[in-house]
Amino acid sequence: VKVAADFQAIIRDIAIKGGFANTAQERDVATGVRTSADKNGISRDELAAAINQLVSGGMDAKEAINYADVIAKFSIGQGSTPEETAKMIRAISQNAQIKDAAGMNKALEAIAYLGQAGNFESPDMAKAFPGLLAEMQKLGIVGQESVTQLGAMLQVQMKVTGSADEAANNLKNWFSKIGSDETKKNYEKAGIDYEQSMKTNIAQGWSTLEASLAIAKYYVERIDPKKAEEIKKFAASMDQVSDPAKRQAQIAAFEEVMKTGDLFNDMQVKAALTAYMQNSDLYAKLKREAAESNGLLEKNLNERRETSKRKWAEVGNAINDALETVGDAMRPVTDRVADAVAGVTRFSTSLAKMNPTVTTTVATVAAALLGLRTLGAAWKIGKGAFDIARGTIMARGAGKLGGLASILPGKAGEVAGKAADVLGGAGVQRVFVVNMPGGSFGGADVPGGTGGKPGAGGAKAGGRLARLKDGAM
Repeated sequence: VKVAADFQAIIRDIAIKGGFANTAQERDVATGVRTSADKNGISRDELAAAINQLVSGGMDAKEAINYADVIAKFSIGQGSTPEETAKMIRAISQNAQIKDAAGMNKALEAIAYLGQAGNFESPDMAKAFPGLLAEMQKLGIVGQESVTQLGAMLQVQMKVTGSADEAANNLKNWFSKIGSDETKKNYEKAGIDYEQSMKTNIAQGWSTLEASLAIAKYYVERIDPKKAEEIKKFAASMDQVSDPAKRQAQIAAFEEVMKTGDLFNDMQVKAALTAYMQNSDLYAKLKREAAESNGLLEKNLNERRETSKRKWAEVGNAINDALETVGDAMRPVTDRVADAVAGVTRFSTSLAKMNPTVTTTVATVAAALLGLRTLGAAWKIGKGAFDIARGTIMARGAGKLGGLASILPGKAGEVAGKAADVLGGAGVQRVFVVNMPGGSFGGADVPGGTGGKPGAGGAKAGGRLARLKDGAM
């Protein structure tokens, strides 16, 4: 029931935000999530939570639900979390303006391909895309082109950086310089009409990002060919260095060479340009091939699901799915029980508030009863201790009677010996039983019982004690 309730709560949250709670559409959403999760081997709750995240981010509920399959395929097949995948899909929808399931599938196919084409992997892209796609949109770059350009450029940036975060940061810094007043003035000092050059390049089919990098590359190669050659060599050497410390030392040592005619002073911007100058051909190749990729999401999904780890993860999903199905059947009954319990609890609370005197009296009586119960327990403990003490005294008495038997003459000594046998058990372990029926001496357990009859030993003991009394008297 708990498993079913958790899933229902997520679906209801989606339905409330979408304005279709308690309708047939809510049931359709739940069915769609279950079907997609079962088909792609992902947890129902994880998939529902990812869709809910899209809706919480402002996406229309109907659009978000259409992405259930692609979320599952990308998350499992590319090793990304459903949460990161959902963030990336929302960014593609909002900033790249891709709002249909087929277009989203194509965009994620390209990202999957680009993630496998270099060191900037698909999970890294899922993290980097939301912020960088927003920068692309500011430059007017939207649609499938924005996805392929950004993915290819991130792979190129990895050629001169030590981590995915650093590559994304370098590119972000480059975005900040495109079209800025500082950039325009620097180009003007170098004798280049930046705005006109940008328009010319864009007219040739390049994006704003590509045009800005092409102008900088052209400037360095045409104005200072020697420096351009040094930059290319540097970029090639950086591609061979994996140690972050050595890489940073190389960048610092190259800073003087990489002044680019004082066009850019930011080292991250210089690194972004360096990567592009060395790998502009690779960029064009990756962008073209990413746009042509097809069927990779399905292929990678199947390959992941073949692994033992994934198979056992799906066993867990199947168990939860079974629990959820049974819980759904039980929920109508358990919901009524919950309502009844809640009603009784609320009534009790209300009654206590309305009748404080009665409440205090009940509490006092309850405390008194508890006190009596505790006192009764103490009495039993004390009585038990007394019985143990009495048994000990009687045992000691038996020892003394044994001593008397050895010194009393004639009949008296014989009677004392028999009494010692009765009390001491003639070598038998002395045990004091508090509940022996018919015992006339507080339940003394005496030896001599025969045939398992509880009264036999007691009768003999009574006779001996009677004779002891007559003899002593």
